[in-house]
Parts: sequence; structure tokens; C-alpha cells
Amino acid sequence: MDDQVEVRQHAGEPRSLEVVAARLEPQPDPRLEERRGTAMRRLFPKHHVGRADGAMSRVALRVHAYLAEARTIEDLEGRLPGHYPTELVDELRLRDGRSVLVRPVLPADASMHREFVRSMSPTTRRNRFHAGISDLPDPVLRYLTEVDHVDHLALVGEVEEATGVRLVAEARWVRREDEPATADFAIAIADDCQHSGLGNALLDRLQRSAAARGIDRLCGHVLRNNVRMSGWLEARGWHMSADQDDPGVACAELPLATDPVRAWREAA
Repeated sequence: MDDQVEVRQHAGEPRSLEVVAARLEPQPDPRLEERRGTAMRRLFPKHHVGRADGAMSRVALRVHAYLAEARTIEDLEGRLPGHYPTELVDELRLRDGRSVLVRPVLPADASMHREFVRSMSPTTRRNRFHAGISDLPDPVLRYLTEVDHVDHLALVGEVEEATGVRLVAEARWVRREDEPATADFAIAIADDCQHSGLGNALLDRLQRSAAARGIDRLCGHVLRNNVRMSGWLEARGWHMSADQDDPGVACAELPLATDPVRAWREAA
């Protein structure tokens, strides 16, 4: 006898297996939508007007889609950021006319961040990571995208193209555990967006956001042969010095004015 299971319909039974399956599936927790709505109202209060309003709406939709993937209260709570600095959301116009949405990074950006790194030229990747890498492992991607925006703040820049949304920039600072008033910064711009003004705009936001969070000094390391980066930082007032431990690296340092009230007002 063949191994078969025959399903016979009897009076009063569901007319399709799909209906049966739907009834057997776990029903969504009714508290999810309520908590999602509360979280969105907390993260995106309705006081944004003018130029940033359209950009804020796009970011809000992105965050809502990310939260909507949660199927349990526990999953939703794990996705909710403790703080999402919406004052740093903006839409920038590059020198070539392209529009770039700047926003704080989200955990859902991991795959897009991976493609961003893969699309870099070998020189740009080496300047950013100080190593000849071609891809980032998952733990590194999680570190770069799952941030608290308090001790580790990260911004991304994205453009909308015919093929979809593409990441074209990332900039971040990370507060030092042993020196809470000092943070290390990093920045990377896609090869086709360099010399467009995007780097200056992102670095301005890094400096203001760091000062607003009690950081009075930004530091970074630049490869010695990355003369363009060193010259750019020096032109912006950064101090460059030799790294005593690594002759192939230069140290960049910038003191910040840490007036929180003024910094937050400028960032808004």
C-alpha cells in the first residue's frame, strides 16, 4: 500500500487546508501594534517642519518597517532603540545635484552596509579599515549597525536610485571607556561621492553630536600615505601628529567646545 494520507471533507468542516492551517498558526499578540505605535510616537514626535520633514517621514517609515518585523513582545523590545537622535536626520544636496538622506544607523542596515563596503575601491577600503579586506564578517557588521547613539553614534548617508536605496557614506564616533570625554571617529565616503561636500557635512554632525554628549576631544588614526585625508582634516583645524607605536599611521585630534545647550540647538 502506498504511504498516503487522504483528506476527506465532512459536513461542517473547513473547505480548505489553508483555512485549517491559518487557524493553527499562532495569532499575533494584540499588544504589538499598541507598543509599536507608542514607540514610534516617542521616537518621532510631530514637531519637525520644513526641509527635514520629508526626510524624517522616510526615516520613520524605515524604522516602522524594522519594528513591524517583530512577531513577539520580546522581539519588539529587543529592536526598540533606547535613543534615536532624530535631530541628526537631514536631506543634503551634493555639489553634483544628487540628494542624500543622512540618518542615524539602524540594525536593519547590516546588509546594505555590507554592500557599501564591497563596492568600495581597494584604496578606499584600506583607508577606512587599515587592512586589505574585501568584506566584513557578521560580528563586525553587528558592531557597526547595532549602536546605542549615546556612547557609540553612527550616521549613514543613502541615495535612491533606479535599482533601490544605496548606502554611500558612514561616519561614527565611539566613546573611550577609559576616557569618557574622548571619542574615536571614523568616516568613509563612496568613491563616486567623494569631493561632493558630503564628508564635510557628516564630520560637522559628528563634532556637534559628540560635543552635545559631553565629549571634548575627537581622535582618529590616518594612514601616512592617505595624504588627502590628512590635508582635509588639517584644513578643518585638526592637529596631526606621528603615532609613536606605528610609523605608518598619523594621529588626528580635535578639541571640541562642549556647551551642551548650544550644541543641541545647533544640531536641531
